[in-house]
Amino acid sequence: MKCYLEHKISSRIQSLSTRLLGRFGLSVSVQTVRLLGLRKLLLSNVVITSREQKEIVRVERIIFKLSLWQSITGGWLVGEIMVEHFSTNWEIIAKKKFALSDILITLGVNRKNATIHIEANEIMLIVQTQRKAGQIKVFSELSLNWDKYISIMGDNLIFSHLQNFYSDIPLLINAILAYAKNSAQPVWFNASIKADDFELTHENSVQVDKQFLLNTLFAKHGGSYFTAEGYIPYKTIPEHVANAVICTEDPNFGIHKGIDLYGIDLALLANFNSMKFERGASTITMQLVRNLFLNHDKNILRKVEECVIALLIENYFKIEKEDILELYLNLIEFAPNVYGLHHASLLYFGKPYSELSLTESLVLTYIIPRPKHFYEALLLKTEQLQKNLHLHIQRYARIMLRKGLIMYSDYNSISSTIVFSSQFGVIML
Repeated sequence: MKCYLEHKISSRIQSLSTRLLGRFGLSVSVQTVRLLGLRKLLLSNVVITSREQKEIVRVERIIFKLSLWQSITGGWLVGEIMVEHFSTNWEIIAKKKFALSDILITLGVNRKNATIHIEANEIMLIVQTQRKAGQIKVFSELSLNWDKYISIMGDNLIFSHLQNFYSDIPLLINAILAYAKNSAQPVWFNASIKADDFELTHENSVQVDKQFLLNTLFAKHGGSYFTAEGYIPYKTIPEHVANAVICTEDPNFGIHKGIDLYGIDLALLANFNSMKFERGASTITMQLVRNLFLNHDKNILRKVEECVIALLIENYFKIEKEDILELYLNLIEFAPNVYGLHHASLLYFGKPYSELSLTESLVLTYIIPRPKHFYEALLLKTEQLQKNLHLHIQRYARIMLRKGLIMYSDYNSISSTIVFSSQFGVIML
């Protein structure tokens, strides 16, 4: 009888995993299924393979414990999942091999509420959901132990300077999101990051401040592509240029604390549905971190490192928003080997950045996510570029008007004729 049940459970697991992962080209195999008791199940040697039959995830043991119990709030399904010796070569997770010894997941679910607690190497995530009055609220808290984080990142840590910091106090991140019934996008959001009691020590007493970031900027992008003479102080950046960049790249720049959890929530949903990094939810702070310290690899651990450094930049090292925006506008790439607003304005419009019109500023914001593609398309003056550029300018001009960032006279001054420098000519939108 026990063997029969184990066979049935194994078949159901295989069927369920095929339905869940098959559309992503993934398959699951389980070497052994064992019933260890009435409510306890053991899976051993669980392997996930790609469409090309490449092993991308291996778990030595998974132990499930499930039970039902009654409380004053109704019946609850309570469970515990212990994942032992998790390892992966999956490029969507990590560039290099990544492993965790133990992951403990506990959960409790009833008709209106659910709680999930995930713990691995003293990094803890708690997520609670409540259903009430046609609305779903999601409460989450992440507790990050710095030393353990550095340890589990291992060879996947890109900014090795972080290895020289130590801390015994966890960094806490809290978020609350509210969803209307049958809606995939939050209708209300709030978040807080507790870094006041968090303290890092460095064996060489390195001070991470604006000058440290400037030194990193010049060390990484100095020379023929970037010079001190081309560096733009924040106070000289035209207001409509700064507003256009914030509006298009990071609308919550003034209120978030380095990461925009609202944007991350939407990006996670989109990426899960496609199993690709289609949306990154990068704030201006995160983009600055990526360009200064990291790389452009698309995997979860690189994104996590980006988020962690962005949190430290704003919450622990207390780098001012104006300094972050200043560094960002001097760092971002606008064309092959062309960095920063100063050089971009000269390249594309043959004029100083201080003379950029609102239309030209919005053109530059269109370039930021796609500098190489834009440069090539502009040389060819493709029809698709003209269409996309027109839609971008109109959309964000309306948003800036609605937010009170520009006047009606500014909005009416938007031109359908864009005069580029002699290298590129004129485009009619």
